[in-house]
Amino acid sequence: MDAKRENYDFAFGKGMWYDVGTGDILTPESAALLVSQRKRVSTPRLRIVGTYAKQLRNFEMNLSVSKSDNMKVNIIDRWNDTHMVVTMKNERGYYKLTSLLESAQIPVNLYALSTGQSLVVERKHRANVFQALNSVGTEISYQNREVAEQDWRNSRIQTYEHQVSRKGQDRFFQLSQDGVIISLLFDGHGNNNTIEYITTHHSRFAELGARPFPETNAEAFERAQRIFINFENRLRKEVDAMYSGSTIVVAVHDLVSKNVFFAYAGDSRAIWQFETNSKVFGTKDHKPIDPEEKDRVEALGGRITRTKGDAWRVNDHLSTSRSFGDESLKSTGDDRTKDLVSVIPSVDGPFIFGPGSFYGMGSDGVFDVLSNEQVAKIIVESRGSQNGAQLVTQAAVEARSYDDITFAYLMVL
Repeated sequence: MDAKRENYDFAFGKGMWYDVGTGDILTPESAALLVSQRKRVSTPRLRIVGTYAKQLRNFEMNLSVSKSDNMKVNIIDRWNDTHMVVTMKNERGYYKLTSLLESAQIPVNLYALSTGQSLVVERKHRANVFQALNSVGTEISYQNREVAEQDWRNSRIQTYEHQVSRKGQDRFFQLSQDGVIISLLFDGHGNNNTIEYITTHHSRFAELGARPFPETNAEAFERAQRIFINFENRLRKEVDAMYSGSTIVVAVHDLVSKNVFFAYAGDSRAIWQFETNSKVFGTKDHKPIDPEEKDRVEALGGRITRTKGDAWRVNDHLSTSRSFGDESLKSTGDDRTKDLVSVIPSVDGPFIFGPGSFYGMGSDGVFDVLSNEQVAKIIVESRGSQNGAQLVTQAAVEARSYDDITFAYLMVL
């Protein structure tokens, strides 16, 4: 089967193969047969592979769909107690996810059992939205709402992610609601308390994509600041985050207006390019040595120090100046403006992303050793393929990055 693998981008656990070109989930035998016959299934469809088959054993009986949807739901196959495949179609030919998620009252969580997992939504005469994860042992979550009535003008959006895990504290998630994709990248440090809390509760960031979508930078900042602070305050009340924390970078992408804004706290970074061979833009890392961050920390009574051969740190401790958690470097109470290590985000955008544009998100394991331009060059030369993210992480390894390395990018085709 190895010789055939290049034709099938992802494997779902043992014995499950997925053809991105047709939307089919296949056994290795079926995949080999299709490859040998060079056949493709052209009918668009939506298929879900989830980890909730036990909960959804009575799915067909329990699913309630409104009459206006005229929805037909069929379970195609169930390989075992933890995997199932579902197709949904209504009389207008749109493929809908809302009813499944809201009626069953569960998210779709995909866990990378082998080389990767993905979810594809294909809309006839509309658009293809492709989300992919290629990282063993890393979770990616999808929480989707119906956007079938929006005219996406045949645009296609692809997201790819790859990770090299050493400490195991990088996380990448995508949420989607009301035609907005929210891509979140976290880089944890210290013990696992904060990153585990984020893994469990990251869906709270879905509010970043609420409508009406922000039209100005001030509106985007006000929203991101409120959501970040609320998350931080709940984190501190619900878990011991004294000696653990996490950076964040999030891209919020409105598929209708094509606007994207970036919110971030810490030294994980977003980069973007509006056209091939044009200028590469990037967010500004929150590092202790940054003049604005240094002034802010020192004005609050903190100090920025460095020992020979080491990074600049806040109070001899943390090499980033903004993060969730890290209570040992924060004030008591709910006033986050007094924290040495702040959770108040910086926000860039919103910007319009048309065909040929892309944006990428990476942990400091990428950008400590690669420049924005180097990363953009790799993405452009990969021509938006799945292995572009893997090539970025590979380049970081070759440049001797010894941290967790995670990179994801979204290409508008």
